[in-house]
Amino acid sequence: MIARTALLAGLMLGASPAASADDVDCTQATSTMEIDICMSREYEQADAELNTTYRDMRGQLRRWEDGGNCHACRGMTEALVQAQRHWIDFRDRDCDAAYALAADGSGRNQARLDCLIEHTRARTRQLTDRFDIGN
Repeated sequence: MIARTALLAGLMLGASPAASADDVDCTQATSTMEIDICMSREYEQADAELNTTYRDMRGQLRRWEDGGNCHACRGMTEALVQAQRHWIDFRDRDCDAAYALAADGSGRNQARLDCLIEHTRARTRQLTDRFDIGN
């Protein structure tokens, strides 16, 4: 999904040779292109946080499984992996629907990115709260 977002930003920048993603001040973004770039950055940050939380959680589950003193813990890591795969599929389909609903307008990319950001942050909170990661 990040690749799709990066491609989108790259295509937008290609349309305007004077623009550069590095030059965009997100506190002052006003054009559709600038807002899309800023939202892409926000999504990439949220996705990086989710990936870190997910990696930490898998490590914790492996330690519990390998510790041997939690018989109910067997298979927890694989269950998490499967749940995450299903969540990614759900997120992508839901955000594709958000894009489709706005497909005729200039805010379609923002609709998708807003959806991605919202889902990603919510999933990070779910994983953090469920397994008390970082506390």
